[in-house]
Amino acid sequence: MDRFSHFADLEKQFTEGVHFRRTARDRGGTVLVLAPHGGGIERGTSELARSIAGGNLSLYLFEGLMPTARQSQALHIASTRFDEPRCLKLIGRFEKALAIHGCRGREPKIYVGGKDNDLKDVLIAELGARGHPIQLGTGGLAGIFSTNICNRTCSGKGVQLELSNGLRRILFDDWRTRKSRKTTTNLFERLVSDIRDVLE
Repeated sequence: MDRFSHFADLEKQFTEGVHFRRTARDRGGTVLVLAPHGGGIERGTSELARSIAGGNLSLYLFEGLMPTARQSQALHIASTRFDEPRCLKLIGRFEKALAIHGCRGREPKIYVGGKDNDLKDVLIAELGARGHPIQLGTGGLAGIFSTNICNRTCSGKGVQLELSNGLRRILFDDWRTRKSRKTTTNLFERLVSDIRDVLE
């Protein structure tokens, strides 16, 4: 169970710049790339989102900054209740969104969810053809609720990618700390490039 149901409750107990960081970059275009559980909350997701956005796609990050992943995970707010004001204001300007998340599982997997069926189909087809272990998300990984942050676009639909622990581990030489995650693997670079090809 999450400790917080709303960002306002989290903000009463934790301090921006000390415990968490928000990044919002509106670079125009039609798609927003976001990681609402970045930093130590779901390790590797903010690094991946930042690289996918590059210098031209719009970006939103909410990152846990605390010393250990276990401490940062207390900042997790479920995707269907993620109501951080800067994120809501930003995502509402875009027709499409791609949210990067982390999920459990030792086997390298990418699960695709969200209400944007067209983009989901293209991601599954293109990334699958390029050798990435991608499949449609079901159950809790389906991302089909209208309140899911990926679907809070002006079109009411978006996409989420849930990357297993097993996959995120091999995107970095060492995924344990923010500092060590600065060194990425060839797989990280290839995944970023392949996702950008789809988005662009």
